[in-house]
Amino acid sequence: MRVVDADGKPAPHVEVGVFGATWSSSKGEYPPPRNRKHRTDDHGILKLESVRECDWPTFFYAYDEARHLAGFCLVERLDGLARPQAVLLKPARWVTGRIVSTEANARGWSADIICASLTPIKDARRRGRWLRFVTSPSRPFRFLVPAGDYGLRLYGYPRTKHVVIEIRVLPGSTPLDLGTYDLPLSRLARLTGQPAPEWDVMEWSDGKARTLAGLRGRPVLLCFWQKNSAPANALRRVFDLHGRLRDTDVVMLLIHAPEPGGPAAVQRYLDENVRSDTLAAGLELDVGKWPFPSAVDRPARSGASYPWGFPLGQSQEPYGEIACPTFILIDRGGTIVADSHMRAEDWDAALAKIAK
Repeated sequence: MRVVDADGKPAPHVEVGVFGATWSSSKGEYPPPRNRKHRTDDHGILKLESVRECDWPTFFYAYDEARHLAGFCLVERLDGLARPQAVLLKPARWVTGRIVSTEANARGWSADIICASLTPIKDARRRGRWLRFVTSPSRPFRFLVPAGDYGLRLYGYPRTKHVVIEIRVLPGSTPLDLGTYDLPLSRLARLTGQPAPEWDVMEWSDGKARTLAGLRGRPVLLCFWQKNSAPANALRRVFDLHGRLRDTDVVMLLIHAPEPGGPAAVQRYLDENVRSDTLAAGLELDVGKWPFPSAVDRPARSGASYPWGFPLGQSQEPYGEIACPTFILIDRGGTIVADSHMRAEDWDAALAKIAK
């Protein structure tokens, strides 16, 4: 890949980022992280041994902060990555802004991390990759970009809603200040301290009928997950939590996103993964007697789907478009007391308290 100025001359030693690619090495080494920084050489060239795209378009971004230049190169198709690409540096301007959350602050949930992400990909259904800027609530976010239309996603970790807006950057040299965005709490965060919504699922894997109301008097750990969305991470966390809680009276339940194959397909996936993986090592599990019942969610009445493909479930919909996996901790009275989107120390404290 080459990075060049507007006059066609090479741009040496400029920062380059690749967003959306899965990296691999011909030597079979572990892929380097996507956020590794790269620089062009003396001739404005960056050589990457092997890059292949997964599900979304890949874009290359390069910038020269000293000269206020930046540029993007969008590769829509996999075969495009096999050909040399070029990023054309253009006059750019800083785009800045701040993120606050009055609602979170009122509950004492001030954000630890502010995340602003920007993408040149116009189609909202294909925005799988973003140029990310992570900062603190006391500092603004900023991007150096050429004139154009962009998608901007804003988020305050750990409790605010993700907000996506469209911005237009006009030609100019002065910074473009977008002002302050006051983000609301996520739907999941607003449910903390509220009665947990009742689920409406297809049959449970053990064939038993169960309701949240029928479990009143026992704590419930509910996991929403999807086998095509970080499945290994989901199952490892499930087994880890099962190991911590199996000697308590906490009821652990899994609800999978709507699945064409129904409960049987999900149960088959679970059984096959336990047999073929080491996820259950040391737990002495009998795959014929799965230790935590699982169910498949019904499709949401709204027909909503996640941007990355699978449909939103009816039981999950009251919690919002939460990532998979998400764990919800419900106390003996049916009230939501914690979720895995909160700070790790708060989540662990809630688990320890409810498992006594």
